[in-house]
Amino acid sequence: MRKKDITALINCLAIERYGVFLLEFSDMLKIIKLCEDNQIPVLGIDTFYLCNEKIIPVIEKSADFSTEDTPLTINEFFKKTDLSSKYVFEIVI
Repeated sequence: MRKKDITALINCLAIERYGVFLLEFSDMLKIIKLCEDNQIPVLGIDTFYLCNEKIIPVIEKSADFSTEDTPLTINEFFKKTDLSSKYVFEIVI
């Protein structure tokens, strides 16, 4: 599977708000697994809270994996961050 295919899948699974494609937790995990299986790096995970039609960023539960000096791996991020179904996520690949 190519990056283009995974991006298309994200667009199908996601809730779109203001041009941002937001995934529920279970779908986010599926996309991360697909990326790992296909050697496609996940550059970041942005976490949001949906409130009516608004999307509110939750910076303390977001992560940037795009640089070598990133303090956490994806697995460490999940271990240290309490993520629940009340949030939605944007994955940057």
